[in-house]
Amino acid sequence: MGAGDVELVTAGVASVGGGAMGEDAIMRIQSMTKAITSVAALRLVEAGHLGFDQSLVDWLPELAGRQVLRGPAAELDDTVPARRAITLRHLLTNTCGYGMVIQASPLQQAMAANGTEAGPEPPAMGAGEWLRRLAELPLAFQPGEPATRCRRRARPRTASSPGSGTGWDGVLAWR
Repeated sequence: MGAGDVELVTAGVASVGGGAMGEDAIMRIQSMTKAITSVAALRLVEAGHLGFDQSLVDWLPELAGRQVLRGPAAELDDTVPARRAITLRHLLTNTCGYGMVIQASPLQQAMAANGTEAGPEPPAMGAGEWLRRLAELPLAFQPGEPATRCRRRARPRTASSPGSGTGWDGVLAWR
């Protein structure tokens, strides 16, 4: 599965009127991580290493025992237990329960206070710390229910970092 030599290719320029893009250039790929992560996750499903409906708690123990707000704007202690565990299917279909709450709410304020709120800049912490902080807060919606949008960093790419021993470079090279 994916064995072979890794080929490194660069194209284009580093800036308008600038020099060629170097092999060591660092750039933000923003929302492209969703496509890359989804393909990597689907290949792991295809290989039998992950299941669509398998709880992610084995990979991300921070997701165990989730509480869910009674409503997206509820107080942080107004919760009920999650009816089901978060699965890969939930992450890939944007139904994981971590919703984008645009209105001012206790959850939105808590996310801003602990550094997990979505914004134009990447979080100032690693994926493991970000997930730990996010897991301190309740879910906005029940996992598996439609019409929620998963938090951008709560997607499967997080599964390659904390506790797995493999970073994304290793996952992509392996695949």
